[in-house]
Amino acid sequence: DSWRDAIDDLLALLGRAGAASRCWLFECEEVDGEIRSTLTHEWVGPGVTRSRVEAFWTDSVVPPPVVEASTHGRPLQFLREELPRERAAIATAEGTLSLVCVPVLVDGRLVAYLGYDDCETPRRWSHAEEEALRTAASVIGSSMQRARGLEMARRRERMLVAVAAAAG
Repeated sequence: DSWRDAIDDLLALLGRAGAASRCWLFECEEVDGEIRSTLTHEWVGPGVTRSRVEAFWTDSVVPPPVVEASTHGRPLQFLREELPRERAAIATAEGTLSLVCVPVLVDGRLVAYLGYDDCETPRRWSHAEEEALRTAASVIGSSMQRARGLEMARRRERMLVAVAAAAG
């Protein structure tokens, strides 16, 4: 019924297939002209601790390259030392050496980031790993869109029932 019912299994499959330390989903919202993201789902590999990060970009404007890439659906890769200082400090505390993420878009709007990180080896992620994330992000985006459509239909139905009850 809901994409949330399947997301944890999907992250586990993706994480194992990508030989990642973590596979995660940060949901995004726009607040006062800034895109803020919150960790909502995470899979961790054996021996890896769950992330203590709740909000990676919160309270800051997303760096322009991230915005540019996200609006075009492009993957983003970072080695820890390539991140802005405050984000590198977060990655260091988490043990993250490298990460890759792709945007999840609904109607061309950024709604989430899906990604991997590696706590064992700083690496560049392969094109196949990026494509696996992009495909999954597309499926998640479609599922989110479908869930929103179903919720709107349910609301309309409740309103019609309420109007009919008030009229009758």
